[in-house]
Amino acid sequence: MRDWVKQDVRLNWPATRLTFRFEGRELAIAMDGQQSQFDLLIDDQLQGVIKTGQGMHTYPLLQWPTPRSVKVELVKRTETYDAMLTLDALVTDGVVSGLWQQKPHLLFVGDSISAGMGSESNKRECSWEENLNSSNARLAFPAKTAALLGATHSQVSYSGLGLLRN
Repeated sequence: MRDWVKQDVRLNWPATRLTFRFEGRELAIAMDGQQSQFDLLIDDQLQGVIKTGQGMHTYPLLQWPTPRSVKVELVKRTETYDAMLTLDALVTDGVVSGLWQQKPHLLFVGDSISAGMGSESNKRECSWEENLNSSNARLAFPAKTAALLGATHSQVSYSGLGLLRN
């Protein structure tokens, strides 16, 4: 969702992806991440996990001594039930440009399994923090299926945790 007045982009579904070409030395993102987590990929290689907090903060993504040209992807790992994330700006000394693909696009509608809840866990029972830190929509079946079919994808995934509790 785009706020044309504030010039912000808002989102909340797991596996939402921001992909672009970057040329420069330094790159950061200003956002209110609502305690979500993102995989950071540079040229399709996982570089780390960005763990966000509440409120607007600037998170460094990369910094090099000399300019480089790379593909950058931020993929939302986790679900956000009750709040929209706000992406405010990319902060850089370089140039950001879009990457446009002509591929089939798939829409997945699902639950916690399609959202990747606990997909990196190796145990049956997890605390809430362990569950959050081991959830990764990028590794769930919608992303894997789309990749195998050479397609892009969107997923509307919402965990059923509240159906069994409260």
